Amino acid sequence: MTVILYFKEGCPYCGRVAKKIKDKKINKDVEVYYCDKDFTTAEFKKKYGQGATFPRGYLKKGDDIMVIGDSEAILEFLDKNY
Repeated sequence: MTVILYFKEGCPYCGRVAKKIKDKKINKDVEVYYCDKDFTTAEFKKKYGQGATFPRGYLKKGDDIMVIGDSEAILEFLDKNY
């Protein structure tokens, strides 16, 4: 199981998720990608839609990828699983 997160620098919601990961000392099973470093805003909007916001979280199990959701859903997922 891998948690895949898409963040944007300066986003307070991304900051809350990053803090949770640090506080829980989650060192494995998490991949974080940053807007304007790993992808552009245009690429993000094209892939996830014009209304897509940060952070965006997914759960990858084998070849299956499922949406976790927004920051609240990600925080809840992290609390339940780590």
